[in-house]
Amino acid sequence: LMIPMFFFINYSVQPIYRLIRRMSKTKDGQLDLTSKIEESGSYEIKELSHVYNILLDDINRYINQLMEEQSNRRKAEIHALQMQINPHFIFNCLNAINLLIQKQENKKAGEYLNTFSRFIRMVLEMPKNETIELKKELQVIEYYLKLEEKRFNNKFKYYFEVEPNVNITEVKIPPLLLQPFVENA
Repeated sequence: LMIPMFFFINYSVQPIYRLIRRMSKTKDGQLDLTSKIEESGSYEIKELSHVYNILLDDINRYINQLMEEQSNRRKAEIHALQMQINPHFIFNCLNAINLLIQKQENKKAGEYLNTFSRFIRMVLEMPKNETIELKKELQVIEYYLKLEEKRFNNKFKYYFEVEPNVNITEVKIPPLLLQPFVENA
């Protein structure tokens, strides 16, 4: 009589212990959102386990929704940065190209247009990524400075100085983070 009773109690109590252990882990910050608790035992325990599983699904859904909203917000911020590229700068570049063409300095106009198109292409391709290599950001800045240097008839010089221990292909930054600083310098 004792052995069957032991198995009956064990069968009845195990789902409760399983639920208690899982909830205790959750309370201690060890929330496992991927594995659901087995819905077994008495009706009440099955119902508690079922509700717990529904809560896990809801938490998963909210976390995914939050991550998507944060990603969309970052993309919108990057897009806003790109829109901040001074339209005045673009018009100045186009006017400089036009002036070179009018002066029949076609080779200079072609070089200027080539640099300008590379600059615009890089800027327009940046929204695809939330971060870019520092190397790419420096290329955008270099194109920008080349355009300005040509527009001002080489009246200024520039150079890039990067610490030797910085690997510019591994460092990731948000697109167009540095370009506005250079433009306003």
